[in-house]
Amino acid sequence: MESYVTPDRMYAVVPWTDKKFVLIYNGTQLEDFDSIDEAKEYIKKHKTKVKKPRRQRVKKTNSASLMEFTDKKTK
Repeated sequence: MESYVTPDRMYAVVPWTDKKFVLIYNGTQLEDFDSIDEAKEYIKKHKTKVKKPRRQRVKKTNSASLMEFTDKKTK
């Protein structure tokens, strides 16, 4: 039996029984399918639904306020 893994390694389609395949996304079982082709179509649809996590923005602090904060901690 064959299996399939996406290039980003977030999705995998592996044999479940002799005639079924299971789709795994990020370590969680999503669905089972009769063929790998059905699973690949589902992956295409699922990728559009799943939002990628946004990068969090780090606030910049000026060194004067940082120095003031460390001075208060040491006193």
